[in-house]
Amino acid sequence: KHTETVVCRWDNDLIINSLTTIKTTIDTTLDKLDNEQSDIFYYRWVNGLTWEEIADKLQIKTKNIYRKRKFLIENIAYNMGLNY
Repeated sequence: KHTETVVCRWDNDLIINSLTTIKTTIDTTLDKLDNEQSDIFYYRWVNGLTWEEIADKLQIKTKNIYRKRKFLIENIAYNMGLNY
């Protein structure tokens, strides 16, 4: 019964459920991105680059990186079930 108790606690743990939702959302989002969009995602949220640094790295205009950022954020929101 110890295992069952632990599983029940995990199933009702808000933090674990939130993290699971975030992981699922990110995985779903990444599956839908092309190579450039994936690079942007990783540069920003894994490597911590600024949007301007990403634009420089990809050799694109800053205004274009902000357009691409908007697409990424809307995609993540959609995959979370939010009306963005």
